Amino acid sequence: MEFTRIQCKFPVVTGPNFLVHNFLRIFDHFLVDWKSEESKGAPGNADDICFNAIVFAGIWGIGCQIEETTRPKFDKFFQGLIQGEDVQEQYKIDVPKMDVMKVPNKIGGECPTLFELAFVKESCSWMHWTKTVPTYVVPKDCTYSEVIVPNVDSIRVRYCLNQLLMQKKHVLIVGETGTGKSIMIQQELKENFQDDERMFLGLAFSA
Repeated sequence: MEFTRIQCKFPVVTGPNFLVHNFLRIFDHFLVDWKSEESKGAPGNADDICFNAIVFAGIWGIGCQIEETTRPKFDKFFQGLIQGEDVQEQYKIDVPKMDVMKVPNKIGGECPTLFELAFVKESCSWMHWTKTVPTYVVPKDCTYSEVIVPNVDSIRVRYCLNQLLMQKKHVLIVGETGTGKSIMIQQELKENFQDDERMFLGLAFSA
């Protein structure tokens, strides 16, 4: 977090407590099934899941809040951190000296950016975000305005939105005008949060 304060830029002033809070909310969604009454407890590979969930939570609990222009800095730093590099010395981070250790993970070899990868709990593996959803097929008899082709941005935002809402957590999605935020949110709510137990109320405001 000290690295993000010095090297990265946030859309709004963001304190370390807020970053930790978001980190834990993302991490918790991997464990929530283990706490349910129907659950048999943690699986045999719980340690592997938790270590990889920590990495995922670092990317999406902390890194996702950084402006796009400085994400590459965070990505390079975080890859070095989880691979066991002495990032404290490398980036001259002024915090108490810590032991260097590699974070066990299943990311594999070099990857262009961690933001392109999703951690799949069921298989305890990482894959590109586009491979986590079925191939899009345009529905028959739909109008042009109803065609919403998923891309990397919409897939990962919808995933985080879904998981946080399932835990009854508040979510704020920000971005440039005309990037599809409203359509994406409405699509997620209609498909997964409009049933006998839940309903949503949409209010529109002019940009």
